[in-house]
Amino acid sequence: MDLYKQTELLLYSYKSLVAEVKNLLIEISELEYKGVGAMSYEEHIPAKGGFSSVVENEVIHRDESIGKIKDIIFIKENVIKRIDNALESLDERSQDIIRLKYFDKISNTRIGASIDRSEVWVCILKSKAIKKLGMLTKNIRV
Repeated sequence: MDLYKQTELLLYSYKSLVAEVKNLLIEISELEYKGVGAMSYEEHIPAKGGFSSVVENEVIHRDESIGKIKDIIFIKENVIKRIDNALESLDERSQDIIRLKYFDKISNTRIGASIDRSEVWVCILKSKAIKKLGMLTKNIRV
């Protein structure tokens, strides 16, 4: 995939990345709130101090799950920050066009009409902005 298309894909996925992070944070809070079950009389403490309790295993599994989710959040938040940093390198007009086109999914015609410019002008400016963003985000993978 060429850099231009890759950059567009990254921009189109921005809002989804933000939503995914929010949902993962909710998942962590649910795991932390859920707690663990109680220990039954059949369970016993092993002589060598190992884990054999269902409750202990559940706690370990929950903590591992939370750790994996936090790793995913870290990666996704860094992608979001990199996109934000790249967008900050654009002038305000270009930022507005990129946000309207890729985040709000508004057509070039409507963008042009809203800022009193032609669709061709919007396309040219958008293309220049995408090329600049592409150079700044080329190592980002979603």
